[in-house]
Order: sequence, then structure tokens, then C-alpha cells
Amino acid sequence: MFDIILNLKNGQQHTFSGIDKKEQKIITEYFNGKKIPVKTVNDMNTYGDELSDEDEDDEGAGTVILF
Repeated sequence: MFDIILNLKNGQQHTFSGIDKKEQKIITEYFNGKKIPVKTVNDMNTYGDELSDEDEDDEGAGTVILF
């Protein structure tokens, strides 16, 4: 199982929990196809570090965090 956090450009955040691991590749390919940045975080403790590395000037649709 894994979780997805969608960080929208307007600052909203949506979390989807308990997704079957076999769906991860399909979901990642979908977001990559839409040119939405995807970051994979293996440990929730590094989640804040991953967010601080984001480029604030990015013109994309937002960011997807997988953990």
C-alpha cells in the first residue's frame, strides 16, 4: 500500500491513502504524461525535506508526492 499527496498550485493539499502498490506505476505514468512533477518519498520523516526542495516558481499544475 502507498499514499499520494497532491499539492495544488493554489496551496490546497489532497491525500489519498491505502492505494494498492500495483497501481503505483499506472498512476505515476499518468501524472508524468500530464507533465505533473512526481516525487517518491520512502519515509514520511523526509516528506518535509522533499517539499522544501520544490521550486516555488514552477509553472506546472502542482506536485504529486508518493510515499
